[in-house]
Amino acid sequence: PPNRPDSLPAYIAKTARNLSIDRYKAQHAQKRMANEYAASLEEMFENGIEVAAPEEAADEEEVGKIINEYLSTEKKLFRQVFVSRYFYHESVRDIALRFSITESKVKSILFRMRNRLREYLSKEGIEI
Repeated sequence: PPNRPDSLPAYIAKTARNLSIDRYKAQHAQKRMANEYAASLEEMFENGIEVAAPEEAADEEEVGKIINEYLSTEKKLFRQVFVSRYFYHESVRDIALRFSITESKVKSILFRMRNRLREYLSKEGIEI
């Protein structure tokens, strides 16, 4: 710093906080998130699973509970990958890096889970 800070730990904490906030904002810029959001929704649409707009969803709480039930039947890694992609809209590459698996493994997990989810929703009486 240009001047000697009164409290070095406070100065370091504030600097780290500001750098973290700047990095978060850069990683979650609207343009980047919009692209990942669109890509994740497109994957669901290709598989015949459509996400209704909140005003169109008559019973979205029930559907949410059924999806949660489905996710509870899956392995922990599969749940984490699915939620990362379709809830947090992370890229396949970022998910692969975070879980130390290949991108093709992530794509395979997501493809199989979408198919199983479609079957589960049909079994529960939710039209797709």
